[in-house]
Amino acid sequence: MENRGYVRKQILIDKSFQTKFIIKAMVPLIVFVLAITIGFFWGIYYLEQNLKFDNTSELIMKISEGLGTDYSSEKLFSSLRNFGLLFIFALALLIGLYLSYILLFFSHRIAGPIYRFDKTLGEILNGNLTVEVKLRAGDEFHKTAAQFNEMTKALRDRVRRIDQLSQHCQSQVKDMLTSAENTETRAKLEKTLDLIQGIREALGQFQI
Repeated sequence: MENRGYVRKQILIDKSFQTKFIIKAMVPLIVFVLAITIGFFWGIYYLEQNLKFDNTSELIMKISEGLGTDYSSEKLFSSLRNFGLLFIFALALLIGLYLSYILLFFSHRIAGPIYRFDKTLGEILNGNLTVEVKLRAGDEFHKTAAQFNEMTKALRDRVRRIDQLSQHCQSQVKDMLTSAENTETRAKLEKTLDLIQGIREALGQFQI
């Protein structure tokens, strides 16, 4: 059977972070839709208040009176097109600036913790079990950092326990070696002592 690997089915992994990101990312779209809607209804309201007419001919006549006889259709549509393009460009610029801010803001809150995790993992790989991940108040992944620090503490406690047990075993084997009279027994105890010493040297590479 073909192994398709692990498929993640849960979409919301960190609900708090993902919901906050989605809400902030949706704000520009909401603003854009609101601006278009408000602009449309304002235009309708303006026409209703200033251009009351009974038929299309009367509407055209009133628009012509307002614009003047020298205002051609080409000039009118050119003005409308330029205004529309300017309006869309201004909205696109504002949305682009806002999205840039959101992406920079969130990437900073994410990149900082990732950098901290990376540095801490490097220290742990070098044997330093005393380090902890410390994040700023506004950073994301505080829960993950707390779990990471708990894991490091558990490793530190276990290494200390192994070190204590190896020290106790070393002391016991030395006592047995002192009282041993059989050559074969002494040889086995010496090998065991060398093994324990190797374990203690390996444990000595950790900072606890």
